[in-house]
Amino acid sequence: MVEASRLKSEFVSIVSHELRSPLSAVKWSIDLLKSDGSYKNIIGEVSSILSSIDEQNEKMIRTVNTLLEVRRVEEGRLDLEPQKISLEEITDKAIANLSSFARASNIKIELEAKSGSAAFADHKKISFVIGGLLENALRFSPGGSEIKIEISDRNGKVFWQISDTGAGIPKTDRVKIFEKFFRAHNVFRYRSGGLGVSLFLSKAFVDASGGKIGFSSEEGGGSTFWFCLPAVKA
Repeated sequence: MVEASRLKSEFVSIVSHELRSPLSAVKWSIDLLKSDGSYKNIIGEVSSILSSIDEQNEKMIRTVNTLLEVRRVEEGRLDLEPQKISLEEITDKAIANLSSFARASNIKIELEAKSGSAAFADHKKISFVIGGLLENALRFSPGGSEIKIEISDRNGKVFWQISDTGAGIPKTDRVKIFEKFFRAHNVFRYRSGGLGVSLFLSKAFVDASGGKIGFSSEEGGGSTFWFCLPAVKA
């Protein structure tokens, strides 16, 4: 079993590196086209196709980078650059990035920030955590519902949590929710994509930052995911 796990990890790493080179070449070509002044004069339909190619290429690059991040976590090579960060600012940006998704799904996002403290963690990694938790909540919430995010101070920690009224997590799946490549059985009815590594990486990032992450859920009654990080001392 250990050998099979090692071989699988090596396969993911090799494939990820092999994919990154051609994807980077495509991105370079698209960027070159965009930097040329004549790009703006291209017929609208062709311009739209190029924009779509660019968007899908960026999505593939993010997927490959995520797989490589999984590999680094498995090898204990997680690179962190801790600094003073504002969870409220990161959350505001995540909400803005997913605002079109929220509008299309007719879901309202409410943010209640009671914390006056900054956290001490890697900005990029925690942005991934917050963005992933918000995107999951949007994907599995019914139209017309509301998602609530709260940020507060608790015992020297900055506490962040998100609650939805979506599908919830089946009881038999809860013990595996932070495992690599795991997806709860009831998510397939939502036809939601994803590799099943967002929560695995989120736990690794939060744990490595000296924090904790957890959740509570009821199948058919929604979920609440939370994490806390060390606060910056005065």
